[in-house]
Amino acid sequence: MRNLIDNRYRIIDYLGNGSTGIVYRVEDIKNHIELALKLLSSEKIDKEALKFFQSEFYTMSQFQHPNLIQVHNFGFTPEEKYYFTMELILGENIFTATHKTNFSFIYSLTIQICNALEYIHLHHIIHRDLKPNNILITSIENESNKDLNLTHNKLVKLVDFGLASGISEIKTLSGTPYYIAPEVIKGKHIDQRADLYSLGIILYQLVTRQLPYEGDDVSSILKKHIEEKPIPPIKINIDIPQSFSSLIMKLLEKEPTNRYSSAAEITQALNNFAASTLPIEISEKNYLFNGKFIGREKEFNILKNYLSDLKKSNKGKIIILEGEIGIGKTRLLREFKIHTQLEHIQYIEIKNKIDNNIWYVLLEYLKNHYQSLLDEEITSLTDEQINTLPLEQLKIFIGDSLSKISEQMPLVINICDLYNDDKFNFVMFEYLIKHTISKRPILLCACFNTE
Repeated sequence: MRNLIDNRYRIIDYLGNGSTGIVYRVEDIKNHIELALKLLSSEKIDKEALKFFQSEFYTMSQFQHPNLIQVHNFGFTPEEKYYFTMELILGENIFTATHKTNFSFIYSLTIQICNALEYIHLHHIIHRDLKPNNILITSIENESNKDLNLTHNKLVKLVDFGLASGISEIKTLSGTPYYIAPEVIKGKHIDQRADLYSLGIILYQLVTRQLPYEGDDVSSILKKHIEEKPIPPIKINIDIPQSFSSLIMKLLEKEPTNRYSSAAEITQALNNFAASTLPIEISEKNYLFNGKFIGREKEFNILKNYLSDLKKSNKGKIIILEGEIGIGKTRLLREFKIHTQLEHIQYIEIKNKIDNNIWYVLLEYLKNHYQSLLDEEITSLTDEQINTLPLEQLKIFIGDSLSKISEQMPLVINICDLYNDDKFNFVMFEYLIKHTISKRPILLCACFNTE
């Protein structure tokens, strides 16, 4: 099907263009959920563009914060088109969402933006492309966000990290001209205060409904950022509180040292003059940053070495991960999944179903996602027929399917939530090692939970 990406994601709608690719609204036909999918632009596919695209996914994969978009999978199609999936945010950009609204609402949204910025800045990441289109406003609908105590029941999501980088990595001029800080234009050292300048431009635009700097071409706009002082917002809109106008003007100072030094300082300033205390969620202990992968480095390096061996030798292994729930197996495998996908290797994750043997689930998945590579004897089976196969036939079909698929590509398979009391698991391991995995580039990770 022309509107199906990687035989899994059905395109529903076009959402827009990001800094590194095209974004679609899609349905994951495997899990029956809607997602956003970012596809690397075809005209940008070269080593440098792919490196930036992978970096964007990896950076976003480390986030765990309610005001930052969550990514799921990185993949590639048989035609070598690269993509990654992320949560679907249905809402408006911040400029549209604040049309004919009150300042209390804008304060609330600003606090959330500052929470997200403080979080990424604490971990030495700068967004570098803050603008209204990259700040989405959505309604709080799921229970996981109910405890955020937001005053207007609206949630900010900061998106598009295609230009994000560490402070020490910034070397080139990038961003959207209307929102670029003067030090970026001059090629000077850049830190988190460049993002705060961009935030100042956005706030100026929200309260005046116009940009502080406009011009006939890019160069004239950039020159104004460097040389011209903006008209104070309160002179354009007399309803703006003086304190908020002053806050915006401080953010738009030409010299970074004259601005607020952090997003947390902006939060504090807003709370100082707001009618009520706005919720602040900026503590590191509230939202962990996944980049600090502590306690499982040894195991993670072992998995990476196994993957490296797989690519060189084309011979597989079965890896058993065993332990109590909560000791870090899920986190370890999540990090390994990200690493595997960025290494251009197919990663399959199979989770146990309460009403079904997990090996039936695996065969269903292989049949539904790799039909063109499998024998008709398997592809002609319905899911109902698969679920009634004798166990002896099941293991043969799985072994044959994995052999066929791994002739075309290496595979990493993660079988989750297994238990030692199911003897068929070990029957299956023995069969696969003897007939398939020892001869094919397949790394099977079996994750056992113990009481």
